[in-house]
Amino acid sequence: KSIECNALQLVTNRSVVEGRYAMHYDDFSSFSEFFTEVTLDARLENSDVNFTDIAYFSRYVNGILTPMKISGNVYGTLADLRGDIDYLEFSRSGFFSGKVRIKGLPDPQAMLINAKAYQLAFTATDFEMLSIPTSENAIRISLPSQLHNMGNMVFEGSYVGFISDFVVFGTLKSQLGTLETDVNIKTGEDKISYSGHLSTKSFQLGKMLESSALGNIALDLNLAGSEFAIDRVKVKAKGKVAQFDVLGYSYRNITIDGGIDKEIFEGNLSLKDPNLILD
Repeated sequence: KSIECNALQLVTNRSVVEGRYAMHYDDFSSFSEFFTEVTLDARLENSDVNFTDIAYFSRYVNGILTPMKISGNVYGTLADLRGDIDYLEFSRSGFFSGKVRIKGLPDPQAMLINAKAYQLAFTATDFEMLSIPTSENAIRISLPSQLHNMGNMVFEGSYVGFISDFVVFGTLKSQLGTLETDVNIKTGEDKISYSGHLSTKSFQLGKMLESSALGNIALDLNLAGSEFAIDRVKVKAKGKVAQFDVLGYSYRNITIDGGIDKEIFEGNLSLKDPNLILD
């Protein structure tokens, strides 16, 4: 059985949805288990969607991603929802194009996201306008101030995991340089930690950290750490730094196997610079 709207125009106080929409179900009792028993099949065209309206079915999604404009195909149950997204605009300047699968609604703690981003364009402010749902309420995302210094960013790659514990694999281009990432990120209230592989041929680290003593860096590292501010960062790293600008000089050919804890380095470091050899 199904309910189908082939020339849909749905207008609420907050949303305008246009395109094609169908719901497939065994019988009307399926609607009592809407998240798992009713299969959705929709083609949305240039639609404005506000999650406050979707919160009618689940209060947990209220304010997660609102407002947004979307064109694409969405199908599956709300508990296992898939989308082929032509474009999705969110927050002030956020843009997403790609494929996404979300499992676990309406339980926000069990919500597993598997996304392939053909293009994800955003700023740190765009993400801070989103919220992380919890069983109690929605928590506003707060990012370290240093990430705001990266300006406009574009990510191409994949995102797999939960809202507060996920892996990003791909290429991140920013106004400060390009990063190749395969990193697990965990977020919580007032804390962020990360582990994985990170590389760049040239990144303006000094501008990101707001340090006049530091310049560009080129690196290929495996790392694990927390925080970003120089006076609070704790990070262990192993790999090579091809270039690191400090106090106006470009040090080259650095090998690292150690860690930094609040500006103090402990571990092994070798340097084979044309003007200095350290082992």
